[in-house]
Amino acid sequence: GRVIAGMAMTLYVAYMVIFHSLSNLPLDKPLFLGVMMRFWMQPHIILFTFVPFGICEGLVRVKLWRAEIMIPIVLATAGALIGINYKAMDQSGNHYVIEFGRALLETRREGAILFTQGDMVTNSIRYLQRCEKKRLDIAHMDMPMMTYEWYKTMHGPHLPGGVVLPGLQFSTGGKKSDQHRKCCPYSMQALLDANFKKNQTRPIYLVGGWYGSEVPLHVNPKGGIPGYSLEHVGMASRIVQQAKPLSWKEFKAELSRSNFTIENIPPSSYDPMTWEYNIRSNYITYMQATYVSYMDKAITRGLEPVEGSMWIKEQKSLKKAIEGLELTLRYARESPGFDIEDILRNLGIAYGRLKCPKPNEYPKIDCPGQTKMRELFKEFLRITDKRPEEVANEKLVVDNPNSFINLAG
Repeated sequence: GRVIAGMAMTLYVAYMVIFHSLSNLPLDKPLFLGVMMRFWMQPHIILFTFVPFGICEGLVRVKLWRAEIMIPIVLATAGALIGINYKAMDQSGNHYVIEFGRALLETRREGAILFTQGDMVTNSIRYLQRCEKKRLDIAHMDMPMMTYEWYKTMHGPHLPGGVVLPGLQFSTGGKKSDQHRKCCPYSMQALLDANFKKNQTRPIYLVGGWYGSEVPLHVNPKGGIPGYSLEHVGMASRIVQQAKPLSWKEFKAELSRSNFTIENIPPSSYDPMTWEYNIRSNYITYMQATYVSYMDKAITRGLEPVEGSMWIKEQKSLKKAIEGLELTLRYARESPGFDIEDILRNLGIAYGRLKCPKPNEYPKIDCPGQTKMRELFKEFLRITDKRPEEVANEKLVVDNPNSFINLAG
């Protein structure tokens, strides 16, 4: 018994030391810390297996062991733990992952190409296609897997609709990689060029962000791919050629098809270390990007066809964007640790473009958009750590409460 116990403890210590020394997850992020902690369950099983033997041996030695007493105590303790924690631990109604996958996959246009990255994004879609045979017309391509040379031979011929892979393996910028294989890389730009050339009308989407930027960050801090831009349309971004952005009609059609809702968003009670919290954060992020895009598209429609007007003509669409951003802000406030800075700023900009009845008589005659804009910008300035020159417009609005500030034209 001692030999087995010694072996088990040696394995336990080796696992804990070697595993943690080799793990490279950034533990300052709650989700990754949660992933790490879930690996502890295996050594805990080994450890807890020996606990009752140790307790029994100890009680026998001090002559306190009574089977007729201890067995009921153990069963009662186990039952109490189940009773106390059952409600909190009951996940029988947890369908958030599969609903997340459906929102990503099932609203895409017929025959689309869908680039993804991220465990939750990729695996939820893969489950629906491989196990439930849903939307097999979609060419789902996981960008990290595309960096391996076997991807082209094993997956390339089976991608629905045919996808042109202009090299052996994907590598950001088309640079030779130090890993996987050093031959014949292709860039995301080359991949998009080849497939847009093959079929200009085939829709291409992105979920999870680009797998590395091919645009220098000093040119665009957000990164991107030369010659291409993203149009946020619900639970995915439509990749379009910069010279051919979606028209207002096409954008609204995409958004309508996406049927963007967050009815299946996980509740805020989930810990930031859980995948459910990560799904909730993704919903909120997609929602914000969608309604900011909706606002931007409305602005590009131009001003009212009235001489001297400073107001955009798509006031109805602007109000819809505000409603969406207000809902986004509500969900974000309920999520512990979620950064609401950008939502406050964008929502303030949207309110600042709402039409006022008599702007020249403000503040004598109230302008709700101006009032709400100042409230949001004030909160934004209180929490932001941006440099003063980056928040000059917001500060101008807040510092002049009795002046009408025109953000509309």
